Amino acid sequence: EAIDLSPIVQLLKTSSDFFVGLVISIIVFKYFKNLTYKSKQVKFLVDRSLVVYIFHFPFIFLYGRLLDGTYSSVYIYYISVCAYTFITCIFIYLALSLFRFTRYMFGIKSNLNKKIRSV
Repeated sequence: EAIDLSPIVQLLKTSSDFFVGLVISIIVFKYFKNLTYKSKQVKFLVDRSLVVYIFHFPFIFLYGRLLDGTYSSVYIYYISVCAYTFITCIFIYLALSLFRFTRYMFGIKSNLNKKIRSV
């Protein structure tokens, strides 16, 4: 009589997914922990955070549906959806920063405002 190994295989798959996610989280945490508040990376994220926060969910849904089943690895799928979403939100930020009204609506600081304050 054959032994059913499917619960063990499922447990191993689930635990490996957990540990890969944990390792990725630790790497991201260590990277951001070492940043200072005056670094270019933190300033980049802070300046764009509201626009990314507001617009990210529809794009996660859209790219998730468009890319579903196109990648063999769930990790590449996840990273692709996140990267496409973030890049799209940055382009939206750049488009919104062109117009005075949308800069005002989203609290985007323009280079012109910085030059006026420094005078």
